[in-house]
Amino acid sequence: MAQNVNSVQESFDVVGAGSPARLAAALSNGEMTVDEYYSALNDYLETNNSVTGDVIFTALFIVPGGGQGGAAAGGAAKKGIKTASGLIVDGFAHPHALNRVIGSPGRLGVKPQAILDALKNPLKINNIVIDDLGRHSQRFVGQFGEVVVNPQTGKIVSVNPTSTKKAQRLMRQLGRK
Repeated sequence: MAQNVNSVQESFDVVGAGSPARLAAALSNGEMTVDEYYSALNDYLETNNSVTGDVIFTALFIVPGGGQGGAAAGGAAKKGIKTASGLIVDGFAHPHALNRVIGSPGRLGVKPQAILDALKNPLKINNIVIDDLGRHSQRFVGQFGEVVVNPQTGKIVSVNPTSTKKAQRLMRQLGRK
């Protein structure tokens, strides 16, 4: 992942907000809709390869529309994205997941909107699996992205683009065209 200390600030400038606080204010007072934010961010991600994990994290977990989850232990509301299965996803497990979001030469990234769609409106939710090292994971397959989450921690482990054939097959199975 390319590191550029100015990339977080630049990304907020591109979407019309000078800082995370300004972005939150613009979204709260109606100057900008969540859809407008994601559209501008997606355009920015397509043209700028110096995006850091902070930008992706902000896009998914701080911006309203990513959502607010249900109650965590102790009754406090846990912030994050509430998935279609009720799991609260609130971050990335490690840099590998962010690298998969951003992409690299020869490997497509996954747009924040595709990640949200896979988590909130999946075409398929796989069963929880446990690998040989005892790590839990669950895959959410969306039309444009697949997101692997550790259901014990609520962290994204990896993301990948969904193949067109797979998406079409799942949509046919669900009766969508």
